Formats: sequence, structure tokens, C-alpha cells
Amino acid sequence: MPDYKLGGWNVVGALARSAIFSNVLFVDGDYGSNDNPGDLPNLACASISGAVAKAGRGDVIYVRPKMTAASAQSYYLDNITVPITLPNLSILGCGADVDRPYLGPAIKTTVAANTTPVLTIKASSFVTEGMEWTGTSQTGDISVIYLSNDGTLAQTAGFVARNCTIRNVKGHAAGTGGGIHFETPIFAKVQNCLFKDNLASIVMRSTYAAINTILIENCSFNGANTTRDVDIYSTADAGTGILIKDCNFNDALPNHGVLNRFLYLSAGISGMISHCKFAATSATGDTLLAANGALGYVPTTVFTVGCTYESSTEASAFITR
Repeated sequence: MPDYKLGGWNVVGALARSAIFSNVLFVDGDYGSNDNPGDLPNLACASISGAVAKAGRGDVIYVRPKMTAASAQSYYLDNITVPITLPNLSILGCGADVDRPYLGPAIKTTVAANTTPVLTIKASSFVTEGMEWTGTSQTGDISVIYLSNDGTLAQTAGFVARNCTIRNVKGHAAGTGGGIHFETPIFAKVQNCLFKDNLASIVMRSTYAAINTILIENCSFNGANTTRDVDIYSTADAGTGILIKDCNFNDALPNHGVLNRFLYLSAGISGMISHCKFAATSATGDTLLAANGALGYVPTTVFTVGCTYESSTEASAFITR
């Protein structure tokens, strides 16, 4: 498959080859039209939802940033639903920087649907990479990326978010809020993502079945503490295989007024928090991550290994149970 290097597309072979047995669709918010077939960069769709409507199982959608001459952020206004009939769909950003991009493809809700998730996923093995998904313009206690899972009309196992920015999330309710909201994550991965100014960045619960394997790796959770209530929130009744690894919890302890923790993990789940760093100072690392920890509510079934904080004494900066 040829590399596409038309203008700002920057679509290179490594990504294009992932679609070798699939169709490729293009989105261009500046020059595209949803009347176009979307199968070539110069015949791109105008919106992601327009491309999803034309997509089949396993297709790859490349999204070009909306750009201005003044180097200002320009958003796609869209609310997207990926139906259960489109498993293995990918939505990939094609900005100059595909690693936690700034001025890359940025998506926020339409004005007419400001209490609706920006992206609702009902299909399995969905992948998004190199995108900014934002809660800007949302007004309700609602998520930005919502993964439905009822085992019948929605089965979202295998979700992957990688190299994305997710910010300005207004919702943190257990049933509806979060930058990424999982109704039963199964074999899910959130990797190298930047979370900024979110009341809740990741919410997971076991609505359909027990949680079965989720990896949250190399992510950064940032923002003023008053704009954050909890960075990772679990309200699951049961679940195994939860691994939170090599993450940085920055900019001080969340202090919005409800949970006020970096982590709040419910009883009934098991897994590990490994080699994470927390922006907090304490004379001792004892019970900072524990059943009633000052930095995180963590049940004894979730082990904490090699996690650190800033020590205000010469003692070890490792967190102990």
C-alpha cells in the first residue's frame, strides 16, 4: 500500500499497512464533504461520523487536523457512535505529532448534543490513536468516550486508546462520567495518554460481567487540583487483571470536593499498581495507598509495587501498605 504524504496528512506506511485487508477512509474538516466517498485524501469526508457511516468491519479512518493560519486550535464538532456491527474499526489522527498531540485532530461535542458523549462505542476491538477527545462544550455529568457493554447490543472488549489527549471532562458520576468510561472493560488498553483537567479521567465498572484485564500504562494525569476529583475510579463489584503501570499522577492531590484522591478502587477487584509516581509530599510512605489511603483508596487485593512520592524526610520515598 502506498504512503500518503499529501499536505498535512503525514499518513505513513507503518499505519497504512495495518489496513492491508481493510478499506481506508479519510476525514478532512477543512476541505472534505460527507457527500464524498472518503476513500482518497482528496475525496475525504468532512466529519468522523460521516466516515463511520461509510465504514465496514475492520476499516481504518484517518483524520486530518482542522487548521488555522494563526496556529490556533480548531475543533471538529461531532458526536460519533460506533455500532456493534463495526468491530475492529480504527480512528487514527494524522497530525504532525501523533504522540499526545497538540493542534492535532481535536473533537468536541456538537452544540445541540452537549449532554451526549463525544464518542460512544458499542463494537469490539476499537482503536483510537493520535487524537484529542475533549469535554469542552459539554455541560452534563457525562463522559467523553463511553464504552457500552451489555453482552448483546454492545460488546466492547479489546478497546485500545493510545497516544491520545483527553481533557476538560466535566463528568465524574459513577454511571455516566469520566474521560473514558468503561461498562465492563475486557482486554482493554489505555497507553501513553495525557489526561488534563478532568473531574474523572478513567471510570470502570462491572455492569455486564466482571472486569477481565485492563492495562493503564505510561499515562499522565494533570491539571489543577480543583478541576480534578479522581484520576482513576473503579465502581466494579468484581474484576481481575487490573494493571496500572508507570503512570505519573501530577499537579498535586485532586481536591474538587467528593473523592479527592488520585485513585479510588472499589473492593472486589484484584490486580496491581506498579512503579507509579504521585505528586505528594509525606514524611512516611505508610498507608498512602490503602483501604483508606490519603492518596488512593486501594483494597488489599490490589498490590502496590515500587510506587513513589516526594519524601519530606530522609526516609524511603516508596509507598508501603
